[in-house]
Amino acid sequence: MDKFFKPAASNPLLTYIIPDIIYYVTALLGIVIVPHFLRSGWPGILWSAFFAVAVMGIVILLNKNEIEITIIDRQNRTIQDIQNI
Repeated sequence: MDKFFKPAASNPLLTYIIPDIIYYVTALLGIVIVPHFLRSGWPGILWSAFFAVAVMGIVILLNKNEIEITIIDRQNRTIQDIQNI
């Protein structure tokens, strides 16, 4: 189970942004990905769990293709470089 969460831990900004990207792209296209009956109660909880697992799967695929988001300061140093100073 720990191996499943490792990609999110190594790329948290990407994991944080993916749900927003999905939400805004589907809204822009007029697609409803969450039917009304999945917005509350046990169905809502199950939908949320499924969506979280789907986001983790997307992060795993993006990490395999070496796609990541990092924060860079104005001197083009990554956070890891700054922590090593």
